[in-house]
Amino acid sequence: MRNLKEELGNKERKKTMILHKLKLFFKKKDTVYCIVEGKDDIPYYYTKISSYDDGLIYDFQDFSGRSNVLICNELVEKSPSLQKFKALFFVDKDFNVEKISANIYETPCYAIENFYVSSRVVYKILKFGWSIDEEVIKKIISMYENAQKEYHLHSLEINAFMKLQREKERINMGERKLQLNNIKLASIYNIELERVVKMRSLNDCITDISEYYEFTEQELDEIKNTFEEQFFIENFRGKNELFFFKEYLKLLKDELGKRDNRFNKRYKISGNVDEIMSTFAQYAECPENLKSYFKIKLS
Repeated sequence: MRNLKEELGNKERKKTMILHKLKLFFKKKDTVYCIVEGKDDIPYYYTKISSYDDGLIYDFQDFSGRSNVLICNELVEKSPSLQKFKALFFVDKDFNVEKISANIYETPCYAIENFYVSSRVVYKILKFGWSIDEEVIKKIISMYENAQKEYHLHSLEINAFMKLQREKERINMGERKLQLNNIKLASIYNIELERVVKMRSLNDCITDISEYYEFTEQELDEIKNTFEEQFFIENFRGKNELFFFKEYLKLLKDELGKRDNRFNKRYKISGNVDEIMSTFAQYAECPENLKSYFKIKLS
């Protein structure tokens, strides 16, 4: 049984800790303070905001999750002393449906990871990062798009399961929270340059999770129908999308570096594909609503 009094006390203690952290963070009036969910968000948002206006001074701080960023905004709005500083707030939409303050930037897709994974981004990496010949790029983009489409079709069920679990969490007021990272994608999908093989069923995958809400096939099918195929790349879970992107680029880098490869030309490629969020932040897409947010907040 939930202890509402205890939960309220924990929430107030969390707010006190976050307020203390904010007061330590905000120091100078000439600095734009950017508050994000996690440290992996910083390279992306720094790249985009500095490209928009490189004449300003920026500082970033992660607050460990969407809910904490929302609390940060709430605390700043209630504090005249904190309002003297220029602060920007950034969160991922995830599978959330509730409206949030217009003072906070929310991704139009699931998360910032989704900004990395389109074939448009791959093209920029190949052309401007890896200096691949145009003829080879065309072959790679075709292979990438076909493999990604296959990956998406294999991924629909598990994304529907994750979205359904999040909906049940909201209905049950967070009584139980699904630990999504316990689902090991590498054990489910075998990524190859020209195909993707699904090795485990959903029923097998959920054995990796200690707790989840029971569901029916009808419920799962209803959630599947909320995803439109042309928007899979935007609405599927960002970390799942990034898994495919990262694995594919690692395979591609290895193939291009071979003396005898399928493209008939060897390329020497530097850079760390494992640190994907920072390595390729400059190539990731910048949506129009982020540009609009910068325009409003930095004017």
